[in-house]
Amino acid sequence: MVHERLLTHVRDTAEAILDRLGSDACTHVNIIEVAPYGTEDMPGADHLILELHSGSVDADISADESLSHVRITLSESGRKNIGYALYPLGVSEPDAVVALASHIQDYIMEIGSGRPAPACPNHQHPMMAEAVDGMPVWRCPHDAANYAEPILGPPHTYSS
Repeated sequence: MVHERLLTHVRDTAEAILDRLGSDACTHVNIIEVAPYGTEDMPGADHLILELHSGSVDADISADESLSHVRITLSESGRKNIGYALYPLGVSEPDAVVALASHIQDYIMEIGSGRPAPACPNHQHPMMAEAVDGMPVWRCPHDAANYAEPILGPPHTYSS
């Protein structure tokens, strides 16, 4: 069983990502639910999410191998546009944050009519979520030297 501490951590992480992306997309998104999610709940999830990297399983997760993700249900304020983002379990914290940020970014850009979020400084495209030296960052997909910033900002710690 997934402990409340893990679900709270995933919610806090999603909220931090939404704060950053929502300001760029000029929209507000609410988190409706944060819940355990297994690949059997979504056929093809193993192909949709990302290739699982080797990493330690969070200490708050039991040995239930059918549980593969935490699902975050999202909704645009005042509308019925429901979306989902998945936080993979069994990977490193930076890789999980990158996956979650990418899913939330896709949802934000879809409801924001394709407006780049987060916008890449000096370019007309969105930045890309990526783990660099163990830190999840938003970076320019065309020129890594152009710009990069932490996805969650400096106060967040990345420990397994």
